[in-house]
Amino acid sequence: MAAIPVENHGNWLFAKRSKNHSTLACNCESRKVCKSMTTATNEKSGENQEDDSISRPTRVAPRIKSAPKIRQLYWCDFWSDAMLPEMWKTRPVIVLSHKNTLHGPCLIVPTSTDPGNVNDRWACKLPRINGCRESWAICNQPTTVSVSRLSQFAGRIPLLDRQAFNEVHALVLKWIPSLQTA
Repeated sequence: MAAIPVENHGNWLFAKRSKNHSTLACNCESRKVCKSMTTATNEKSGENQEDDSISRPTRVAPRIKSAPKIRQLYWCDFWSDAMLPEMWKTRPVIVLSHKNTLHGPCLIVPTSTDPGNVNDRWACKLPRINGCRESWAICNQPTTVSVSRLSQFAGRIPLLDRQAFNEVHALVLKWIPSLQTA
């Protein structure tokens, strides 16, 4: 394999090898964000070419038994490498999309119990369900996640009542800009 140009700031390791494809990953001890570099062998010319693509993530089996339905509440394992103001840690979410499948994407709205949301114009106060703490739907952060990130509450799956869901839905729609007609 020909030499690959690499930024000189970390320890690069081969993460994946196949007949025509090798991926490099950084094993840098610093907290810098390192760009993964990929090399691909062009079968026709036999030359190595630099490619900025990243290998496809693995598919994880869902933990829930049936497809999530609109207005249902689940726990969601958000990204551990999130950057503020992104949502992070495991938190309850409201399913916003309909016609979900067990192995596809799902549009959700995260919730928070932070009392600071009282003054947030994009936070919608939720009714207490099953004696849970006071919480708010964060309507300016609708997110598409894999159904594999969702897990069920203990017992039955909670369902947000129609009035509360309609308030959340209206606030999400208000946050999304509308197209200007000419």
